Amino acid sequence: MTLPCSSSPSRGCVYQIEDLAKDYDGGRIQALRSVNLTIHEGDFVSILGRSGCGKSTLLQMLGTLEEPSRGSFSYRGSAVDGNFDSCAYRSRDIGFIFQSFHLLPTFTALENVLMPMLATRTTQRERMGRATELLHAVGLGERLNHMPSKLSGGERQRVAIARSLANQPRVLLADEPTGNLDSESGNDVMELLSRIHREQGLTVLVVTHDPVVAAFTRREIRMKDGMVVSDTVRGGSGL
Repeated sequence: MTLPCSSSPSRGCVYQIEDLAKDYDGGRIQALRSVNLTIHEGDFVSILGRSGCGKSTLLQMLGTLEEPSRGSFSYRGSAVDGNFDSCAYRSRDIGFIFQSFHLLPTFTALENVLMPMLATRTTQRERMGRATELLHAVGLGERLNHMPSKLSGGERQRVAIARSLANQPRVLLADEPTGNLDSESGNDVMELLSRIHREQGLTVLVVTHDPVVAAFTRREIRMKDGMVVSDTVRGGSGL
């Protein structure tokens, strides 16, 4: 089944990142050091590196879950600063996917996907229809009323992916989406993200320590010690 589509604007600059830095512990820990990047509309990007290299910190910055110590970045030409509406940005423009799924354990798969839509101006019927459609699209049409505890790790991540698409975001930010999965389930999740990118034209950023996961993407950014050390565009399944 084809995933329900969101609007796909013409290709342009999504993120412009300039000298972005993040310090902790009074400056003794430098998680990011002068990162400069441009992310374009429709990019399918992996940010690859070992634990502690700064890749998750960078993703959290782009999701406005962390504030930079120095430097700046913009989202579609708007500076992400004190005047930027981060709440609206996170609820409307961004879909988050986490390593530990972050599903609500006392709610069914369907209810978890419904949650982000409760604050939108949609009817209950519209919300139910979209949540059901998304779960069917990620292969969980027979699991709508299952609690997370009754789902496998791969199935829980599929619910999380469906939830990330609930409000028709323009960008998906995935932090180690295969980190808690076996290799087969991890490949299935990356195939699904590849399909979402291909069918919807969303901008997708995937943080990972695994080169096998990174190989699914069209562009690979490698990080080490808080810095970008390479940025490679290639062909492959991300196209």
